[in-house]
Amino acid sequence: MSLKTQMNIDLTSVFFNSDEFAETCSYTDFATKTKVTGLKCIVQNKAEIDTEYGRADYSTVVIRFEDIALPQRNDKIETDTATYTVLNRVSLEFGAWTLQVESEEKSKP
Repeated sequence: MSLKTQMNIDLTSVFFNSDEFAETCSYTDFATKTKVTGLKCIVQNKAEIDTEYGRADYSTVVIRFEDIALPQRNDKIETDTATYTVLNRVSLEFGAWTLQVESEEKSKP
């Protein structure tokens, strides 16, 4: 088995496994309003930053390339706890996008 094949297996079976790191999310394309549900994503590097315009919550979200071919600014990623707006594509490595996002926490019922 090649390294590339093993990395793809690990990506799905370990990193994007809900029992390990990933959570279920949906992705909405800002331009077309197309929503894809049932995806797996990893939210990491949460940071709260005070700016001259108020407090901002920034994170990075990792999502599989095979699920979202080309993320764009203002696309939305929604999990059970927050909605994230894509600000920037940070990298595409090992079959997954790392995206810089701004988060909006969902209010609890």
